[in-house]
This record gives sequence, structure tokens and C-alpha cells, in this order.
Amino acid sequence: MAEEDSKELADAGSFGLKVDFETKGNIHAKELSTMMGAVLLEVAERITEDRDLIGHIKAFVKTPSGYIKLNLVDTELGVEITDTIGDAVVKSGSMNLMAAAVGTADRDIESAMRKALEPVSKKLKITIHEHDHDGARNIDSMISLG
Repeated sequence: MAEEDSKELADAGSFGLKVDFETKGNIHAKELSTMMGAVLLEVAERITEDRDLIGHIKAFVKTPSGYIKLNLVDTELGVEITDTIGDAVVKSGSMNLMAAAVGTADRDIESAMRKALEPVSKKLKITIHEHDHDGARNIDSMISLG
């Protein structure tokens, strides 16, 4: 069975974004972790509405000082965060954000991600390079927020 067939049969959607960012002032790694965790929870809230999340939302934030890895598989358990940056001040970095969920269309996941990133643009200048999870679309558009 082709990968596309199993995705369709499962009524699953997926989407991913690559984001480059520069901070607007000094942001410590802990604050960045908290902001990115809020992004994952916001994506989950937008794509699940009144049902449980059956899927996975993850992000990998890379900075010159280290990385932050975030995973969300159950909103009641919260976001699992691994932070190797420590107390360092973050000035710039990149992030890969991906979500796959049953019962959600690709376009709805994309919309949820974009909307979830909007509040973060108050503290980060964000440039989005987009692609989708299954490679059907590979657009290197550079959409800036903030």
C-alpha cells in the first residue's frame, strides 16, 4: 500500500514549516522554550477542537548555544521539552515545526501553525520557509512575521 493511500485511509493530515528567527531584544532559553511550548499547545487546540489529539506535534529549535526539542502527543500531559541551551541569551536560530493528526486536513494544520506563530512574532522576527510533511509541496517562500 502506498504511503499516500494509508494517510488517506487514516483520514490523517500533516504539515511542516521551517522557521528562521531573530529575537527582538534579549530572550533567555527558558522563555523561548515556554513560547515554543505554547505554540505546540495552540496548534493542538486549533486542530482538535473538542476531541482528543490523535497524532504528534513536534518542534526542534536550533541556536548557536544549543537546541530545544519539543514533543506533544497528549494535551493533558503537556509538552515534553529537552533544552540544552541552559541560561544563555538567545539572539537567533531556526525551528522545524511539524504536525500529523488523524481527522485533520493538511490545510487545517498549516492554518493552525501559522496562527499559532502570530503571537510569538511580538518577541521574534520570524521568516517562514514552508514545506509539507509528505513532500507534495516544497515551496521556499519567505513569509515574514513581526
